[in-house]
Amino acid sequence: MGVKSAIDNTRTELRAAVDDAKGQAIEQSVKALLNILGKDNPDGSKSFKSTNFDFERLGDNVIVRAKNGEAVLTDGVLSPNVSEQQLQALDKVQSVVNMHHQIQHNSQQESQFRSMHR
Repeated sequence: MGVKSAIDNTRTELRAAVDDAKGQAIEQSVKALLNILGKDNPDGSKSFKSTNFDFERLGDNVIVRAKNGEAVLTDGVLSPNVSEQQLQALDKVQSVVNMHHQIQHNSQQESQFRSMHR
């Protein structure tokens, strides 16, 4: 029984560590997304609304809410109620950020290329 309990505890701790790492990674992606696409609000916050989520940052605090208003991520901590589908959708935030950076990079290269050939 002691070994099974130790294995269960280790499993639980590992799951918590993975969830923590996922939450931190998603938070960084959301911060980047808000820097790129976020709307500046009068209270100093930035916000962005997507099909599935409402993203908001005030200072260093980031909150992601599902469309039903339930918090999915708060300050890098995933809600215990977050679904696998929500996690998969949030994983795509980094793809959007990367795509934006690639478009920006390509645009800069094209501009430099044109300048060189004038």
